[in-house]
Amino acid sequence: MNSDNKAPSAIVGWGEVSRQVARRRAELGLSVVELAQRAGLSPGYVTHLEQYPTDLGAHVVARLARALETSSTVLLGVDAELLPWYARSDTGVPGVETLTSTQCMHLLRPGGVGRVAFLCEPQAAPLVFPVNFAVVDEDIVFRTAPRGIIARHADGLASFEVDQIDEARSAGWSVLLMGRIQRVWHVRDLEKLATVSMRSWAGEERRAWMRIIPDEVSGRRVVPGVSP
Repeated sequence: MNSDNKAPSAIVGWGEVSRQVARRRAELGLSVVELAQRAGLSPGYVTHLEQYPTDLGAHVVARLARALETSSTVLLGVDAELLPWYARSDTGVPGVETLTSTQCMHLLRPGGVGRVAFLCEPQAAPLVFPVNFAVVDEDIVFRTAPRGIIARHADGLASFEVDQIDEARSAGWSVLLMGRIQRVWHVRDLEKLATVSMRSWAGEERRAWMRIIPDEVSGRRVVPGVSP
């Protein structure tokens, strides 16, 4: 079974799928915009997949099949029994999965971009900043400007959020950490962080290291509608 919700490329000829979509759209007299609206996709995405072989997720194939008043197996041009179970049905409801703290940290471990939120003043609204981050010893670490707002004011409770969204499949996940944020000052800690491979998109002048020590970790994953 594939775990990435894509039909195997060895089975599906995606160039033929592109031609099938364009042919069926013409049969129904639909414009690209009309098909995109029916399928819940962007017109640019529909134009691309009609012109170029595109490895589509099973959920996208199901959307296109419903919009084109046909079935996934017709669009894919293969025997349904050769497809993974999740690609055999054009119906299904999306689901929300609660992630464990271990699953959440597994998603965060590669690093990337997250959002740190904290109070600058007790009665003020929370400030939220996107940052490039890494995971070191189960803590979130990132760099910021030494005299910037984060370095000067983030000292105490904070939240940290990371997400990944797949608009084409109406799927994704989000992880939220709540804990304590502090600037890293100890020489030994700074020497260890100096070995962390992490590039700051905003520039290398961000020399102040910050650490978020999580007290609570939670997350959710939204999966496309599937019917086994």
